Amino acid sequence: MQAGGKSSNSDSPSSLIADIINNVGFYPARSEVGIVADVSINSGVLGALNSLNTINNRIALTEQRISGGQRINSASDDAAGLVIRNRIDARAGGFNQAIRNAGDGISLTQTTEGSLSGVNDALSRINELSLQSANGILNDSDRQSLQKEVDSLVEGINSMIDNTQFNGRTILNDDSPQNFAIDPNAAELLAVEGTDLSDLQDQLNNIDIGTQAGAQAAIDVTAKVSEEVTAERARVGAVQNRFETTINSLQIGQISEQATRSRISDADIAKESSERAQELVRRDAGLAIIAQANSNADSVLQLLSL
Repeated sequence: MQAGGKSSNSDSPSSLIADIINNVGFYPARSEVGIVADVSINSGVLGALNSLNTINNRIALTEQRISGGQRINSASDDAAGLVIRNRIDARAGGFNQAIRNAGDGISLTQTTEGSLSGVNDALSRINELSLQSANGILNDSDRQSLQKEVDSLVEGINSMIDNTQFNGRTILNDDSPQNFAIDPNAAELLAVEGTDLSDLQDQLNNIDIGTQAGAQAAIDVTAKVSEEVTAERARVGAVQNRFETTINSLQIGQISEQATRSRISDADIAKESSERAQELVRRDAGLAIIAQANSNADSVLQLLSL
């Protein structure tokens, strides 16, 4: 203390307040007479608030990824990855439709093969009746009885050839090709040739086993027609195998693309959870720092009120 009851500059209240403010990171604004007029937040506190905001954004991002399971939720997360993912998603629809198209092809071949099997069965029975009629022990009356059954079988074969349909289209008397889109990119069409047995109908319609000679001729006709039908069944079966192989290939490609999409887009839950925990710790630390700064500010204000 100096004479006259005045304090030295080092012991003045202004000096004490300035020392406290400088220590806690606050900077007082001074009036012209050197007395503290107000207390303002310094850049350190503003920086802490900005860091806290950034941390909160990171926490929100990790929580969004964990809850949705997706690493990419907007273009800002990974622009290139989003483009690739969208391309894969578009192709996924192509894979599904190509598989369905190939399945339609299998249904067509199964319907065709089933009808051809019915024709073969009828031909086998006609051949059996022809052999029976060719036996010399039978008389003409017996052979006429056998002919009635042959006529019924031939009528059944004609009905199958003329009326077997798939999706409203006859499939045993039309050999025009049908195209199937079995490429996810619609770049490849598989042309499947139709089946036409109409030429065989005339041969079957002329079968007459009412005589022994006619029965012998019928044996040759049924053998020839049966061979042609069997060959057609083999061709249709090969087409069905092609469709089945195509479906297997498409399914493998589909699985591969979905795995690629998962690697690009899916969130690593363990990694995101770990990062969230780290950010929560940083946020708690930031909040503690700001709370301490507020506490220090209260101390300064208390001094100012003295």
